[in-house]
Amino acid sequence: MSKPLGQAARSTGRQVHRFLQIALALVILLTASAGVLAWRLAQGPIELGWLARRIEAAANPEGSPIRVSLDSAGLAWEGFSQGVDMPLDIRLTGIVATDAAGNRVAEVPEADVSLSAASLLAGRIVPRALDIEGIRLRARRSEDGSVAVDLGPSGEAGQTGAGEAGRAGDAASGDAPPATQPQDSRARGQDFVADLVRDLARPATSDAGVLGSRWSQLRRVRVRDAALTVEDRQLGTTWRASEVMLDIRRRPEGGAIGKAELALGLGDQVVRASAEAILQAGSQTTTVALQLSPVNPARLAKLAPALAPLAALDATVTLGGTAELSDDFAPQRFSLRTRIGAGRIFLGEGSAPLLGATAEFDGTPSQAELRLTRLELAPRPEGPRSVIQASAALRRAHGRLSADITVALDQVAFADLPALWPAGVGGPGTRPWITRNITAGSARNARIALTLMAAEDFSDADVTALSGGLDGEDLTLHWLRPVPPLEHGNARLSFVSRDEIEIAVTSGRQAGGTQGGIAVQSGRVTILGIAGHDQFLSLETDLAGPVPDLLAVLKHPRLRLLDRRPIPIQDAAGTIAGKLTLTRLPLKDDLPVEDIRIQSVGKLTKLHLGGIAAGHDLDRGTLDFEAGTEGLKLRGSATLAEIPTQLQVEMDFRSGPPTQVLQKITVSGNAEARQLAAAGLDSAGLLDGTTGLQATWQTRRNGRGEVSLRADLGRTVLQLPQLNFRKPAGRPATGEAHVLLERDQVTSIDRLRIDGEGVLLAGRVGFAGGRAQRLQFDRVMLGPATDASGELRIPQAPGEPWVATLSGPSLDASAEFGRDSTSKREKRDDADRPGPPWKVDMRFERVVLGPEGRLMRSVMARAENDGEVIRRGLLEGRTSTNKGFRIEITPQPGGRTLNGSAEDAGGLLRALDVVDDMQGGHMTVTGRYDDSRAGHPLSGTAEIVDFRMRNTPSLAKLLQVMTLYGLVEALQGPGLGFDRLIAPFRLTGDELELTDARVFNASLGMTAKGRIDLARRTAAVEGTIVPAYFFNTLLGKVPLVGRLFSPERGGGLFAATYAVRGKLDDPTVTINALAALTPGFLRGLFGLFDLPNGGGPQN
Repeated sequence: MSKPLGQAARSTGRQVHRFLQIALALVILLTASAGVLAWRLAQGPIELGWLARRIEAAANPEGSPIRVSLDSAGLAWEGFSQGVDMPLDIRLTGIVATDAAGNRVAEVPEADVSLSAASLLAGRIVPRALDIEGIRLRARRSEDGSVAVDLGPSGEAGQTGAGEAGRAGDAASGDAPPATQPQDSRARGQDFVADLVRDLARPATSDAGVLGSRWSQLRRVRVRDAALTVEDRQLGTTWRASEVMLDIRRRPEGGAIGKAELALGLGDQVVRASAEAILQAGSQTTTVALQLSPVNPARLAKLAPALAPLAALDATVTLGGTAELSDDFAPQRFSLRTRIGAGRIFLGEGSAPLLGATAEFDGTPSQAELRLTRLELAPRPEGPRSVIQASAALRRAHGRLSADITVALDQVAFADLPALWPAGVGGPGTRPWITRNITAGSARNARIALTLMAAEDFSDADVTALSGGLDGEDLTLHWLRPVPPLEHGNARLSFVSRDEIEIAVTSGRQAGGTQGGIAVQSGRVTILGIAGHDQFLSLETDLAGPVPDLLAVLKHPRLRLLDRRPIPIQDAAGTIAGKLTLTRLPLKDDLPVEDIRIQSVGKLTKLHLGGIAAGHDLDRGTLDFEAGTEGLKLRGSATLAEIPTQLQVEMDFRSGPPTQVLQKITVSGNAEARQLAAAGLDSAGLLDGTTGLQATWQTRRNGRGEVSLRADLGRTVLQLPQLNFRKPAGRPATGEAHVLLERDQVTSIDRLRIDGEGVLLAGRVGFAGGRAQRLQFDRVMLGPATDASGELRIPQAPGEPWVATLSGPSLDASAEFGRDSTSKREKRDDADRPGPPWKVDMRFERVVLGPEGRLMRSVMARAENDGEVIRRGLLEGRTSTNKGFRIEITPQPGGRTLNGSAEDAGGLLRALDVVDDMQGGHMTVTGRYDDSRAGHPLSGTAEIVDFRMRNTPSLAKLLQVMTLYGLVEALQGPGLGFDRLIAPFRLTGDELELTDARVFNASLGMTAKGRIDLARRTAAVEGTIVPAYFFNTLLGKVPLVGRLFSPERGGGLFAATYAVRGKLDDPTVTINALAALTPGFLRGLFGLFDLPNGGGPQN
């Protein structure tokens, strides 16, 4: 049994020995082959055509629109001269990628890839270095902003191809992740970058170490002389970069340093960009520093419509900055610095000159701060420079951006503002209004803060808050062209909100004044609607200054405030203090005045307006006023035509119905008669004392108007001497009148009334063509004796007469027939002066001519006066004893005739205040007026029969002198009767001249001649008195010799001469007593006892 066991052992040993010999031979063979291969690789790359074809096949899967071709593929190795851990290099040349149309989308002339040899032997691709030279690459940016290298149907190969290759290697090595659904290209690209950054942050491994990840041994990536073309479908343009260089070196301790450069062709500009990146060992944050060569953004705006906003800056911009990137290269923090050279800023529809600017931009993706440290502008080469500083705090959250922006400006001249404020910014009306209407002055200390909300792409930016302001100095403000502007104004402009600007004016003066101008003491201008399409201006300011300068503004053709209700004003003076308000004035160039809402309130003091009312001045006025485009109101006190008055004026400038009241003026005050006369309201003596007056004048749109007059006549003396009426002061009475107007012409006075104790007047006045035609008296009651009605027609043409028609129960005419010699003389003097012609027709039941029953009844009077005398007249009526009378004046060639008769001569003469002591008698009068002589004397004869004389002082004295006591007793008792009176007379004015007048009865006869002054009631009469007249005159009637005994008509054989002189109430009577015994022919012959005036003996 031991023999088989030994044989088995020997057989086994021989097999082992043989296996070891074979194994050793294989090792020697493989070692020799590897040595030969290594020696060959060390001599230079070995081209392997089958490898190139294998790579092409792998790069061109079935259905791919991109075809990749290689000129060659080779292997190279650096040997063991630098250690046993040297990589195996693969060199590819002539790499070309074409699309289905044969267009080249990528070219790589030469690429070297260093791989880990040990990993390659293990079936894994672990790159150690990548060196690409002259690559030409096309990329595509889609509409959603994602970027892909255009190498495959999905566009993801170029971006993630390395990652896919790595994952293929992982799959080959057996450590591939489980199959998942494909992710979008952006997410997969971010994963690839994150993996790469994490690996680069660690130290590089070697083949001698522990098996690492795909990038664990990567030490360098270098790209030289590359070119990139990007088809940007989002912006609608194509970008081309040349001279692209990329060099990434891994640090031994971990981390990496990278540099990149490129030249980017932007239209007619080439922008060179350089960047350095540092990845610290063990960190996942990459710090990148970027620097751009100068570029002009405005020239970039032409490259694509989406870049149009860059046209706002036409200047050279130099940009540099740093950024911290996360492991997927997403920005975590950034800091940019920019410097802008001279140029222009275009905003809205205009531009502003730019001298230079510097700015800083720091932040994170969620919030950042932009600081404009200095923006220097110069509107004019020779003008001052304006420096702007600004900052913006930006925040991003929930897909929205918000920005808090602050802008500060040190100074700017308002004349330069159009060059600095771009057209279209701040609303379509705000900038034009401010730049055109604030033409001088400067702005200082400007500071504006606003809050902006927008989408992330700034597609719907909206200003949600606005504040700040600036100070204006020495401004010239045209508040409503072409009205003269406000000059030397100082103001503060404030942004109240995003929709409102407020300008607080502290001082200024209205230009164009002749007396210093209207001063602006404080004010506020508000502009609304900045954020909208239409802007509106409101103004409120305190004004003070001279009235003439205010009137000059109100009269300006642009406002035409006084044109709507023209007021004749001359020589205006005074001061104004008030507040002016403009409400919601649209900021338009062609704004009509009707759309301007102006309101002003204040006070006028020491006001003087010349010729304001019927040519009379208004003085010492103190008036509160409210004025505007809708109306005018004045209220206060003033002296009008030297009469202290309370004044109230209301004018309505609004449109309205035809009955709308456009103007209402109320004047009230107390005036003396002399003041009324001085004002052109002469009452012709009807008024005296103080009268309280109130007048209200209204005008309507249809042209109609009215004036209401009210008078307090309680302190007024009302008097009408012609009708013996007088109301003393202290007796209550009121007056009123209502005047209707048409186009400022009086059409009628439909109510005229005076009412009080002892007086009532009610009537109306008719007008035609603006002239009074007829005064209608419905009722006239003056005192106890006048109660009448009637009308007065007013002449309408020169030479036409006044026509009066009056009637009623009674008329008091006693003042015309009284015994006041002075008044009568004045009336006679007035009658001597020519006046207007007139006609009268009166009918009264009773006419009072004086006291003690001096009256007429059933009076009818008609008269025509040519301005000097009554040419035609008729007076009929009855005396107090109910006896009739008639007096008629008839025109004749060269004069007039008078015929009259009275059934009661004594009653008529007593009523007429001619003779008080005659009773009864029938009278006839005939006469003729000589109108060719001054005074129009009346010559005629009066004859009275069967009358009695009673209580006649002059006749009583005469009879006493003659010692005819029986006749005296008859005269003092029932009266001395006379058979007849024949009195030739001549009446000139108030002077009655008697010639050969005689009166007689059976007991007495008398003759008379001389003059009687009816107004003064004096007489200078002489004549003959014949006692026993019937018998005494018989000898005088004897034919032939009668003349010898009685030389005077009515004289007799026994007669005496007499003279009566002085007052009729107490005359001086003289008698020639001897004449009683002297025959008449001797008295007539010698006249021995004719008495001189006032001389001779008395009995």
